[in-house]
Amino acid sequence: MRSEQLNDLMAGDEWPEFVACAADAEETTVSITVSKDIAWFAGHFPEQAVLPGVVQIHWAAKIAKSIFSGLGDFRIVNNIKFKTMIFPEAKVDIVFAYNPEKQSVKFAYKDSSHIFSTGTLVFSGSDL
Repeated sequence: MRSEQLNDLMAGDEWPEFVACAADAEETTVSITVSKDIAWFAGHFPEQAVLPGVVQIHWAAKIAKSIFSGLGDFRIVNNIKFKTMIFPEAKVDIVFAYNPEKQSVKFAYKDSSHIFSTGTLVFSGSDL
C-alpha cells in the first residue's frame, strides 16, 4: 500500500496525512503527520491539544485492515501502553508487525526519540 492510497481511503479531518509507507519481511512502517487541524484535538485538552489514545487505537486498526489482507473485524486491543503524548504537528511512524496465524497486529507509534504508544490489535478469526 502506498501513502497516496491511504490518503485517498482515509481523507478528511479525522485522519493524519500519510507521508510514506515502507515494508520489509517483518514490519510495515507508515509515516504520518498529525495536523493541528485534526478534529480529535478539539476539546482534548484546552491548554494543550493531545491526540487521544482511543484515536491512536482506531487509526492503527483501520490502517492495519487497509494494509494486511485477510484480517477479519477488529475485536480487541491487548497490551496497550501509552508512554508519552502526541501533540499537534507531530511527525510519527506507526510500525506494524502482522501475525497471520494469530490474526493480530502489533503496533507502535514512535519517532526518532520517543515511543508514544504500543499495543496488539486482535481481529476476528483469532483465539483470544
